[in-house]
Amino acid sequence: MTTALAAARSARARPLANLALFWCALTWGCWFLASTWSAALWEGVPLLPLVQFPWRLYGPLALFLGLAGACALTVCTPRAGAVRLVAQLTCLALVLLLGYGALARRPLVLAAPPTRDIDASTLAAKEYNRYGAGTTSGGEFLPRTVHWEVEGTTRRGIRIYEDAFPQAGWQAGLVRVLAGQAAVTGVSVDTYGIVAEVDAGTASQVAFHQLAFPGWRGYVDGQPAQVDVARYEPLAASLGFMVMAVPPGRHRVEVRFGPTPLRSFATALSAASGALAVAWLVTRSRGRLTLVPTLALALLAAGCSVATGAWTSRPMSSPPPDSARIALDVIGMVQRGQANSRSPGGSGSSLSPPFLEARFQAIDRETRRWLYMHPPSAVSVRLRVPSNAYFQAGLALDPQTWHADVGDGVRFLLDAETPSGTRQLMDRHVNPRARGEERGWNDVWIDLGAFAGQDLSLTLRTEHAADTSYDWAGWSNPQVVIYRSARPHPGEKHNW
Repeated sequence: MTTALAAARSARARPLANLALFWCALTWGCWFLASTWSAALWEGVPLLPLVQFPWRLYGPLALFLGLAGACALTVCTPRAGAVRLVAQLTCLALVLLLGYGALARRPLVLAAPPTRDIDASTLAAKEYNRYGAGTTSGGEFLPRTVHWEVEGTTRRGIRIYEDAFPQAGWQAGLVRVLAGQAAVTGVSVDTYGIVAEVDAGTASQVAFHQLAFPGWRGYVDGQPAQVDVARYEPLAASLGFMVMAVPPGRHRVEVRFGPTPLRSFATALSAASGALAVAWLVTRSRGRLTLVPTLALALLAAGCSVATGAWTSRPMSSPPPDSARIALDVIGMVQRGQANSRSPGGSGSSLSPPFLEARFQAIDRETRRWLYMHPPSAVSVRLRVPSNAYFQAGLALDPQTWHADVGDGVRFLLDAETPSGTRQLMDRHVNPRARGEERGWNDVWIDLGAFAGQDLSLTLRTEHAADTSYDWAGWSNPQVVIYRSARPHPGEKHNW
């Protein structure tokens, strides 16, 4: 703004300087409306609350600021000389900085994030109803693959997902087996997709916790595969997240996001236009543009943009080390003899049927890999706890025990043993015979953040309650997972 005001002294540059002042005024207006000083306006102007969130003005603010800066630089920059060179280099540096912040895997962070009055947990709790309160009240951020009836249902919007496929049941918050007997033993994530290592005993269906927007594509062992959309038949609802069929055997199942034909065309057009603009800026002081080299440059830019989109959507060759989201698979370690186990059948380093065994268990229309542990049993595994780590599992008793004449459930315990001592992380009594709400998979997430970077022994135990009858209990998919998200971890209950 100061530059534009100074340039306004020149009669020749006054129209452009006034234009710069106009864009500056709009910039300051957007900034003011995004500050707490504008609270009275948000409360008093009738149509302003329709914007919903002040931070939505940051996009126009950036556009207005860019236009103001461009006008000011044009006014103040001489036709030649060192000042012009400095201005051009400054513009180039700003463009590169913006490109890095937008495209880099880890955006440039200039300062610590501010403390907010509304945190991620509060916001997630309010996003509960597509047709009522919440940030997606009109469904404007949902793909067309999402559809459900509203009339006659008591659970609507995002709450349907919690009824059909509770968040706590997604392995690492990302993947789950919807049908068949299959085990997800590894999950990796990068900027453009999710990879699941699947060991399927039968033909199965694997779901990814990602809505099927246009541009997502699927691969099985690097070969293109069909991506379907999940449905929930009890409510005739299409929930919109991606599902892929997996044949028996060990497979790498992957979903990747890439451009659609329309996006590829638009990106190529933008790249070609940018190349033409650069060519004009470079050659305008030397004469007219040369047609053939200019067109060649535009075509090269367009081709590079299309090739970049195709490159990012290709199957992941080898996941980067920091992309893994399953840090430890307890059942896998027991099967490989890398754990310490104890059961009524004795002690050892692996399974001990029939008291300690790995099998598949069907409960409430969902079949999961199950570490059956007849009390009193224990399994211990050693690990170095990574950052953002959680222990995740589903606790359950065999459905045959739910309606037995006797029995009072089983205690599930989780202990962490460190050089400084043993700390009990969970002691939960599950009794589906007496409590109907526990007749299913009781998913738990235990925060291991206090042990980040430490070596410890994690022990899973099952113990009798007062009655030792029908204590047929086990843990489904017990794993240490890494959860990195602004949202609460899936095991945290939402206040619906």
